[in-house]
Amino acid sequence: MDAKTHLLHIVELLNWRADQLEGSLSELKRDLNASGADSEVVSTISKSRKHVEVLRMDIEKELEPEAEMSLKMAHHITNKIIQDAVDRLADKVRSQYPQLELAATMLRLFFEGPEGDIKRKELETRLKAEMGLDNFGYNDDKLEFEEIVKEYEKEAEQLALSFAMEDAKKMVDACFGVQAEK
Repeated sequence: MDAKTHLLHIVELLNWRADQLEGSLSELKRDLNASGADSEVVSTISKSRKHVEVLRMDIEKELEPEAEMSLKMAHHITNKIIQDAVDRLADKVRSQYPQLELAATMLRLFFEGPEGDIKRKELETRLKAEMGLDNFGYNDDKLEFEEIVKEYEKEAEQLALSFAMEDAKKMVDACFGVQAEK
């Protein structure tokens, strides 16, 4: 999984900051020892380093699992939205254009099976790129969760249709030996 949630980004940032703080405290302790500073002052630095270790353990035990769970949830929700969008499109085609039953069936089959898994993952990547969001927990517009899901649903339906049409055109072109003009 290469996509990261906002929470995973924060966890990485906190770990990085803890590393920087640890490095600064170590350097300060070395400098104080070298300058012959009071052992009480040096001891305070050691206590601070222990606080950094506790922070690191809290991040590892609590925040990282939470961030991983949010990433799994985002993938699950996105996959569900994509599946629902594909089903809605097929039902829409079937109900509005009964003569296009074959097209509706092909649309549904396009996103099923092993090849369909690959196509859904590609669609998920495109959907996230189009929406400009990495997950459902963070957005710049401060939208409610339901609004984000509705936007994803709408965009997923449009992308699924254009994605299927692009692929169908490539298949037809390949079938009849049509070369794309450059």
